[in-house]
Amino acid sequence: MLTLPLSAKTGALTGTVVAAVPMTAARLIAAPSFIATPKVAKTPLLLTPRGIVVLLSALAAITFLAEWTILDWGALLLVGKGLVDPRQAGLGYSVFVATMTARPL
Repeated sequence: MLTLPLSAKTGALTGTVVAAVPMTAARLIAAPSFIATPKVAKTPLLLTPRGIVVLLSALAAITFLAEWTILDWGALLLVGKGLVDPRQAGLGYSVFVATMTARPL
């Protein structure tokens, strides 16, 4: 959502506000539909993972770290060599994030 205002050569603050307004409006519109969860019992807010969950979490973190590192360095290389306009790098980032989100689905 921030790529469009920045591509229109607005400032970072203006672009952030332009991107934040529709997200805030959507949250306020959806707020009445949120499910209220009653607190029945006193439970800890944070649980320590155990067993296979720790291993799977570590593998997922390493995989995502490698993917994001390649993306960041690839974008820096393309912008640094002058092959891509910095504003288009934001669009490429958006496409990458959408792909990474849709892939597990």
